[in-house]
Amino acid sequence: MKHHLSLGASEPLAPGEDKTQAALPLSLHLIESVAQSGEMRLVGCEGRPVLCLQSFGDDAIGSFAVCTQMNGNPAALVVLGHVPISSVALALADERSLSQAAKPLVLKCGRSQLQLHPDGRVRITGDDIIVESNGRMGLRGAVVDLN
Repeated sequence: MKHHLSLGASEPLAPGEDKTQAALPLSLHLIESVAQSGEMRLVGCEGRPVLCLQSFGDDAIGSFAVCTQMNGNPAALVVLGHVPISSVALALADERSLSQAAKPLVLKCGRSQLQLHPDGRVRITGDDIIVESNGRMGLRGAVVDLN
């Protein structure tokens, strides 16, 4: 499993300069195992030299290693640190919830459509809508409009 990020510092930055504008390619690799010496084995990086800037313990197994290429050489990786999967999942969940908070969930097929809005509204549209029940069916609402 490998994910690419783009952060920055390809050349020295001036004080106060925005560090997000430079280009330091980072990638995330799943940590498969850690040797007694602290060196790690990354999933999908067999045969590639991996340089660790620090020793890692068994607690790093299952986390993502944050890596960059050594001197622009794609065959060699430098591990800058590691990030627990739970942190990555939490960041992705927060990003998705923020980006989809105002958007309804829409299920559409042909000219029929079901919309679930974040504020609790539900809208069903179609040419012919049938609601069937083998048992009791109730209709309850603050205001009910018929026809």
